[in-house]
Amino acid sequence: MVTADIDDLIADLEGLEEAATSALCGPDGLLDDEAIASLRMTSEYLYLDEGGPQVPEYAVMEALPKVWALRELLREARTRGLWIALS
Repeated sequence: MVTADIDDLIADLEGLEEAATSALCGPDGLLDDEAIASLRMTSEYLYLDEGGPQVPEYAVMEALPKVWALRELLREARTRGLWIALS
């Protein structure tokens, strides 16, 4: 990725935490049973399996720090003038 690509991705990530939480979660910030069932059919990245080490109701909360971390990594790369290769 070059600077313009990095800037575009940073812009796309801005507000994602709030948008995902308001669109997918209840007022407590957790997924309800209906949302979990719906997301199981489409999500490739949220951990939604029952009986595992993680609780599906917290899947969005667990994913949000990864969005923050990616945005910060991109900002650091932009500041330093680095290129990023994603596959």
